[in-house]
Amino acid sequence: CAEVAIGGGVDKGYAVLKDRVGLSQYLVMPTRLITGIEDPQLLAPGATNYFAPAWRVRRLVDQRLGTTLTRDDVGIAVNSIYGRSQDLLHLHVDCLRIDVRDDLHRRLASLGRGWSAPITLAGHGYYAFRIHGDDSVPTDPFTALAKGLKVPPAEMGAWTLVLAGATFSDGPGFVLLAARADPAADYDGSG
Repeated sequence: CAEVAIGGGVDKGYAVLKDRVGLSQYLVMPTRLITGIEDPQLLAPGATNYFAPAWRVRRLVDQRLGTTLTRDDVGIAVNSIYGRSQDLLHLHVDCLRIDVRDDLHRRLASLGRGWSAPITLAGHGYYAFRIHGDDSVPTDPFTALAKGLKVPPAEMGAWTLVLAGATFSDGPGFVLLAARADPAADYDGSG
């Protein structure tokens, strides 16, 4: 483990591991058993917003790369049940693909504070909306997906979420992206 945080108790804690994949990819995992994006514990009142500590983990990505990335270069992804490698919730923290970063940057001015119609990124349709915030993630992405896009609990597992850092004209924030997996069309929902 690169880090373990259980100051608020094991039920609200998380562990950070260097992923075996990639030079700079880290995983943030709850210290309580949560199976994945479909786990109802993520939507329970008082649930931990695991994206907030995952955003702070970008400093470890910087250390591995020996540089300081801009917020626009970093993303956090949670894969669908079709695209994940294990049945435990884990958030991937790493650099955004350059083409995705550049596409997002071109679209920033058109993104609002509500979910957009799908936009195409990396060949797949993603709903998107902007979140204002600097080093905190004030909106829980799991709740935003369930309530904002009205995704029924039984369908949460088919979705992927990506939180990308962004710099808007009026300050720092994030772009939250959501896409539904479509295994029949060979899209496994890996953000």
